[in-house]
Amino acid sequence: MPLISENFRDVFGDIRLGIIFQDKTTRLSCIRRISDNEVLSFHIVLFSEAGIERLGPAHEKIVAGGLLGEVIKESGVSYTRTVSDKSFVDMDAGLASLFATGESRCTTERIEYQVRGIPYAAIYEFYNSKYTPVAKTPATVPPDIRTLIQKYLTHGS
Repeated sequence: MPLISENFRDVFGDIRLGIIFQDKTTRLSCIRRISDNEVLSFHIVLFSEAGIERLGPAHEKIVAGGLLGEVIKESGVSYTRTVSDKSFVDMDAGLASLFATGESRCTTERIEYQVRGIPYAAIYEFYNSKYTPVAKTPATVPPDIRTLIQKYLTHGS
């Protein structure tokens, strides 16, 4: 299964990762199309400390601004990647503003990485509804993830 970043490059051309917030175990970021700086997706990544240790030096490349899936793939480390079914969530003002859309819903999915059998990262991905059709199945955003969205996106990013 191709990585999200690979799919985006195939469809939209050159992309870049923009970091909104990052600390030791959490990263909020978005992928932007380089041609017009349009936000294609928003991500909340929750790293596990045991997974960070297990991934080793490749984790430093990720926190230095590398695209998580691509860095892990290139590292040669044994990993698994599990992707949930796509569903939709109601967007709050922060996501709608980031995506610069008047849409009320967007597609989301959860991606989990394990490195050498240890959980490494859980990624909550939200896709700009201007470019990704809204899924048919409803979902709810976990309260801790909603809190992060409200904290970092309501003050204009």
